[in-house]
Amino acid sequence: MSPFSPNRSTVAGPPSHAESESVQLAAPTKPAQPTRRGLRILVVWGNWGPYHHARFRSLHAEGQRHEIEVHGLELFPTSGVYDWEITVNHPAVHHLKVGKNETEFKPFQLAWKVLPLLAKLRCDVVFVPSYWHWSLCTNMAARACGGRIVMMNESHAGTEMATGWKKWIKRRIVRTFHAGLVGGTPHIEHFAALGLDPSVIFSGYDAVDNSYFQHRSEECRRNAATIRARLHLPEEYFLSLGRMVPKKNLATLVQSYAFFLQQNPASRHHLVFVGSGEEEDGLRDLALSLDLTVVNHTEPDAPWKKRQVDPAVHFYGFRQIEENPSLYALATAFVLPSLKEEWGLVVNEAMACGLPVLVSNRAGCAANLVVSGHNGYTFNPESVEELTTALSRVSASAERVEMGRHSREIVRAWGCEHFAAGALRAAAAANPRFPRPTPVVSP
Repeated sequence: MSPFSPNRSTVAGPPSHAESESVQLAAPTKPAQPTRRGLRILVVWGNWGPYHHARFRSLHAEGQRHEIEVHGLELFPTSGVYDWEITVNHPAVHHLKVGKNETEFKPFQLAWKVLPLLAKLRCDVVFVPSYWHWSLCTNMAARACGGRIVMMNESHAGTEMATGWKKWIKRRIVRTFHAGLVGGTPHIEHFAALGLDPSVIFSGYDAVDNSYFQHRSEECRRNAATIRARLHLPEEYFLSLGRMVPKKNLATLVQSYAFFLQQNPASRHHLVFVGSGEEEDGLRDLALSLDLTVVNHTEPDAPWKKRQVDPAVHFYGFRQIEENPSLYALATAFVLPSLKEEWGLVVNEAMACGLPVLVSNRAGCAANLVVSGHNGYTFNPESVEELTTALSRVSASAERVEMGRHSREIVRAWGCEHFAAGALRAAAAANPRFPRPTPVVSP
């Protein structure tokens, strides 16, 4: 099946921005007027992590299929937030160092380095993330070189922070974009409310390499005993993977886990944290204060470490993407308790690995990826009781394997192919030189 006609037979397949039909990109046709060169797209991100490279590879391949030249641009050598280690690179990605990381840049230095490249590439459509500092500068530089601009964004009403005059300015900036590539249903609604024409807003921005996570997780399950021994993983555990910052609401997860053990004294489920951040020490202290056993796998000789088979809270620290499938594959369920979350790509990863997911109803992905009782549960992140109930339901369910299978079915339609399809639709909406999408009835 073509990625431009994603399977909507799943319960929560990707939505159309204006109708229930999927779209398929028409075969490229010769333009009415002869041109000196082919169509060109440029995708700009600050610092490219694994997600960016996976999405770009898919878009580049789809562009080649339709005779569209696709380039990428990385502006910063480091993220400033994530400690990604990237060992592969795509030959169509250009690298410019306009600052140390995404939080440190100089507008004039950016313009000085970016403008010559933009003038050389002469791209018809330029994709930029959001509309803040360096992104806005890149936006203006691309316009100066004749490019039409597509906004890539994953904000929704639940993450909106601008008020008053700031929101007034945001509305006017958003309306200047020629098209938008966003996460899912809540994101389309949000940017339509900000004034961007709904007919030029497309879903698919938030995607991971589903195939990679599915195959690696299957391999890990075949070698479960070896991996458990190597990583000192418990037999049963709930998994949380991500940054340990306030918005992730991980203290509520620790409290809910403590209540879960009180309500289910026979349970052998552990709680495993993978990630690091400013709240890590506080979470350990909270777990100890609730009389929970704490195991810190990053400090083997820590004096408060207890080696017991009883249920415990485990801290594994930050891990690279190559290690994460092992942690997903052997878990009972994945938990994302965020108070606010633009999307939550870790949910995509967990679902591709075949896990039931417990997701905050404030996460951007919840509306499109989670069907309560089918592949997991949603809950109010401010309610310890609701999260405790969700933990109890999924741990006692005899349908966990089936729920994990449903997760894979749902997320299959939200992979990098969906990103590529949405991007090419957005390019066609932004620039009339591109082949127009042709509606087809979904299977």
